[in-house]
Amino acid sequence: MRRKTYRYILSALVNCLLFSAVYAQQHSITELKPVFERLKGLKTYSFENHTKATYSNGQKQEATTKIYMDKGNKCLSYVNEGESVLLNKTWVYKASHINKTAQVFKLDAYNKRNKGILPELQSLFKFDLSTAFVDSVLLTHGKMLSSDKKGTKVTCTLAIAGLPYIKQVIIVYDEGTFLPESIYMRTESPPDASGRKTVTETICDNYKTAVPASVFDEHQFFAIVKGKPVLTQYKNYKVYSVL
Repeated sequence: MRRKTYRYILSALVNCLLFSAVYAQQHSITELKPVFERLKGLKTYSFENHTKATYSNGQKQEATTKIYMDKGNKCLSYVNEGESVLLNKTWVYKASHINKTAQVFKLDAYNKRNKGILPELQSLFKFDLSTAFVDSVLLTHGKMLSSDKKGTKVTCTLAIAGLPYIKQVIIVYDEGTFLPESIYMRTESPPDASGRKTVTETICDNYKTAVPASVFDEHQFFAIVKGKPVLTQYKNYKVYSVL
């Protein structure tokens, strides 16, 4: 269930003023194209991914993931309650805080043995997830419901036609930079046998376009001593390695 939780992100619904619906009639999804292009064009950036999930059985979970990305150098780092992951030009590191284990793989050795890096990491660079979401969901199916401007901050509420599980998308951006301040999405699963749904609210925020190189330095997690990985964080975790 935790794996499901980490796919989603937390926020509260934004209440739109009544006149926003009238104002939105003068606008369309094309108003957001500069924001989408800015989002798709980011190469080195970080953001936070918050989640709130209410499952059909009544259980609730929340999680926050901090994500750092350098698409040009194919470096990635993210940390949440369940795991810490690092990918740089030389190493893959993955610590499970649930199982108390750490995996340390040297990329060239791992690639020779397994014909490629971990599939879930490889897909992040082979298929740009932000680009895919913008192109296949927002631009293709998005319809502007309302647009409210206060100063340089613009709040847009979208409906997603043809995708009934996506109930609402709210994008807040700065008109001066076209950088998103937050992207909110609410989804609902089909009802289960009891008629109950799983509802998730997700929000990406705190976007930054400068990422320190130290974020992608493996030494924050481990060092190689006499040919073996020695953990510098989570020192009591069991280590599995391919060097």
